[in-house]
Amino acid sequence: MLTDLRRALNGALSALPTARRPSVRRAPEEDWLFSSDVPRLTDEKTLRAFIARLTEEGWRCEARGGLLWLDHAIPVPEAAASKGALPPGERGCAVSLLRRHPGGPWDMRAARAIAKAAEQGGPSLERLCRQLHLAWAAGLRAGTPLPSALLPLLEAACRQNEKEEGR
Repeated sequence: MLTDLRRALNGALSALPTARRPSVRRAPEEDWLFSSDVPRLTDEKTLRAFIARLTEEGWRCEARGGLLWLDHAIPVPEAAASKGALPPGERGCAVSLLRRHPGGPWDMRAARAIAKAAEQGGPSLERLCRQLHLAWAAGLRAGTPLPSALLPLLEAACRQNEKEEGR
């Protein structure tokens, strides 16, 4: 899910004149996709030009705390038929909720979390889906629409996770 964004970011970073290649990591903060140590490796003028270039390419950037925080719109996969079998566990519960409550808005924080958990692999997506399932169920009880626009992203993340698990 984040592979193309990571590839584009790494390509831009590799063009910078630095003593070593800047690192790129999934951001631990929910408002950002990635973080990089590029501010520690380059001068202020080069960093400003780099940020300007990324901004033109659709990135949101903020240099803070010796890191460059980066965010971008997450490419949404083509919507699947959404009628297939549900994934196992909490992933299936979260998918089922979104399937049964269509028409809700996009939630960028949840989209970032889904994309990062899918990239991380392992049980990360299952843990996230448990949190989302609980939050979305509480939202339904309060009359809040679910972010069902996330369904194609969540289903793609589940398919990716199942492939990695060998199912």
